[in-house]
Amino acid sequence: SLAIANRGITIRCTRSGEFVRFEMEDHLSPPGDRGRYHASLVRSEFYTMSRKRRVAIVVSFVAFFICLALRVCFAIIPLYASPIPYLMARVDGGTIQSPNGMKYEVWFNDAGAMHSGAHWTWVVSNHVVFGKRVVEEGYLGPEHAVDGKAIDVQWDNNVPVIQFLPSRY
Repeated sequence: SLAIANRGITIRCTRSGEFVRFEMEDHLSPPGDRGRYHASLVRSEFYTMSRKRRVAIVVSFVAFFICLALRVCFAIIPLYASPIPYLMARVDGGTIQSPNGMKYEVWFNDAGAMHSGAHWTWVVSNHVVFGKRVVEEGYLGPEHAVDGKAIDVQWDNNVPVIQFLPSRY
């Protein structure tokens, strides 16, 4: 409860749960015009918080859902991979393993009978928190993508380095 007296007007504010009641009494008006004025406001707990706190909560929820959406997206499509070719025309090329035991997935872009020339290749790492990410990409010949020949891999600090072809043809 709060009472403010100033220049002949008394204002009382009483809060009970989610209800706020304001009373104003006029002391300066002529005796016949004096009166009390009442107003009640209903407010939810969310609106009684400070504006900064509400903004912080909303921004936190938005940031959380953006991070969640990105994580789900990168669980399906690796970061730095073109989404349409990766989703529509990829062929599994197996896995390669680094000297420290980390596994990398190899994927080829192969559109079947429509394909000609070398195959675009993605070497993808999979991180528990950040999802999939392309670490190497380039063209490899059909002997790797179609015939299943092993890929020659050099290792630079447990990151694969593959000698790719200069172009598709």
